[in-house]
Amino acid sequence: MMLLTRLLETIYISSPASRSEFSESDLEKLANLILNASGVINPIVVKQVAPLSFTVVEGHFEFYASLKAKEINPTFEEIQVLILTGDSQTDESISEQIKLLRNKPSNGSSKDNDEYKNLEKLLLDRFSQLEAKITPPQPPYIDLSRIEQLLVSHQQSIIASLNKDIPTDTVYLPDRIAEQLQRQINTLEVFHEDNVKTIRHLKAELQNANKKTIDRIEKFIDDLNKLSLEELKTKFDRYGIQKKSIASSANKVINLRPFTSLIDIKKALSDATIVKLLNQWE
Repeated sequence: MMLLTRLLETIYISSPASRSEFSESDLEKLANLILNASGVINPIVVKQVAPLSFTVVEGHFEFYASLKAKEINPTFEEIQVLILTGDSQTDESISEQIKLLRNKPSNGSSKDNDEYKNLEKLLLDRFSQLEAKITPPQPPYIDLSRIEQLLVSHQQSIIASLNKDIPTDTVYLPDRIAEQLQRQINTLEVFHEDNVKTIRHLKAELQNANKKTIDRIEKFIDDLNKLSLEELKTKFDRYGIQKKSIASSANKVINLRPFTSLIDIKKALSDATIVKLLNQWE
């Protein structure tokens, strides 16, 4: 009886082996080779379990690599399979071939393979030794930022030392140089004094502004607590409150006072109204 081989779409094939048993990198490598060769050179052995259903008997790795090939290239749909016919004598012969061919070393006996592996290990060891001898030693790591810090620190120490050693009396210097240095010193002193005056003036103005602001807020709160309804309306009108809002705003102040802070006043007046009144209140 002849062997039955054919192209079969992967959607009709399943495998009892788990895909996780195989390395994804190995599957991808074989999948690319399958795509390059337009098929699997080692047919997958399957048996039919239903009219349109086959299960893998041998070649699980090749099967999952074929599925990976289809993931990479969806047009790849069919693979070459060897289908067990159901004839016991033929199927037994196929099973024996699988045992002999797929478990047989690819080159020579197992003894030859062992000798080859030992020779390969020896050559790799020798190569590593030679590589270690000819590889130049790596220079030590140099922290350039640390060196830069040390140089800057050293430079600052030198400058400080020079400044310390310069005599305050300029009689030792030529007259022209002494005169230039003295002018520079005078200019720096004046500049420094002006800066000090400016800073003091700014501080005083800031303190004065803060005091004026606090005084205005206190007067604002005090007036809202004391002024009559008509006086409040007059103030609100003078400071630009909308005509239609003057009466209602004044009545809210009368009804909700006394106030102890700006937060209390927000119960009667909006934030925008409070800011507008504060900027002009006298």
